[in-house]
Amino acid sequence: MQSMSVESIQRYIDTNYQYLVCEDQSKIMAVIAIRDNSHLFHLFVSDTYQGKGLAKRLWLLAANNSITQGNTGYFTVNSALNAQKIYLKLGFTPVSEVRIRKGIKDIPMEIYLEPD
Repeated sequence: MQSMSVESIQRYIDTNYQYLVCEDQSKIMAVIAIRDNSHLFHLFVSDTYQGKGLAKRLWLLAANNSITQGNTGYFTVNSALNAQKIYLKLGFTPVSEVRIRKGIKDIPMEIYLEPD
């Protein structure tokens, strides 16, 4: 999980990544990152706040921001196996079977959102 180190995230923020953070009295509730205005790179919700719709609200906010910045509505994500269920709930569909890259299993998924 080197991509989650403070140094790695700082590099992401300094490049082509859009991060949104949801806080409650300085406690991080959820985080989302969109890379290159089209790839859902990180989506995490703290255990305490799971099941309250935060992932969906944060995803829609980030997706709408990307569409406002020129995205056509097409997004991708490389879902961890244990996260596939939430991405399916968000409307993503798998584009291939499970793959292994650098020892990590994921499922490539995509979604097309109609701009408002």
